[in-house]
Amino acid sequence: MPDTPAFPETGFVRLPSIIKPDGPLPIGKTKWWDGVRKGEFPAPKKIGGATVWSAADIRALIQRIENQAAENEAPDARSDHRRRA
Repeated sequence: MPDTPAFPETGFVRLPSIIKPDGPLPIGKTKWWDGVRKGEFPAPKKIGGATVWSAADIRALIQRIENQAAENEAPDARSDHRRRA
């Protein structure tokens, strides 16, 4: 996660630390909450009335997104073979 050096390794974070403009994920509140509702993003916890997320859960989400992006960018060996034929 090179673009987010200040993102904590452990503990809890609030939504502004997760999404744009200050967080590592370039999405807004509506898309975030929709993803939480659909189970695509981690569920929050309530601590003293505050809504928070585990920093480790958010780091795992970012890693999963980065891995999916890398897989989508990887060239498909079969399609390269068909082009050469």
